[in-house]
Amino acid sequence: MRFQPTKCNMMTLTRKKETIRFDYTLKNTKLEFLTSIKYLGVNITHGLNWSKHVNETCNKAYKTLGLLKRNLSFCSQDVGLQAYKGLIRPILEYASTAWDPHQLYLQDQLERVQNRSARFITSNYNFDPV
Repeated sequence: MRFQPTKCNMMTLTRKKETIRFDYTLKNTKLEFLTSIKYLGVNITHGLNWSKHVNETCNKAYKTLGLLKRNLSFCSQDVGLQAYKGLIRPILEYASTAWDPHQLYLQDQLERVQNRSARFITSNYNFDPV
């Protein structure tokens, strides 16, 4: 297998405050040091913090929800539920076993997407508790 040094990168995964920086070379080309990388659709940071991934996941789900609101605003609840299960929930659950956040603020951020989706499905935008 041949590697292209210009396409190769390097990232150190650690929870330490100070990372050990070492210059790696491949075919006499210094590899670029990255602080985060997107691998198979999951954003991995050098400190294994999932906030960047959760932010991008929520933004993508909000964009899809906006598309559904514009195009399915007058459809029944069954159609809205099917659209949610088919388009939004897979975005939120993709590879969640690997990155499932334990921080409450990240869990709340994901739940906000689900709450907004539930309001769209039921067409109930009343924010009073039930």
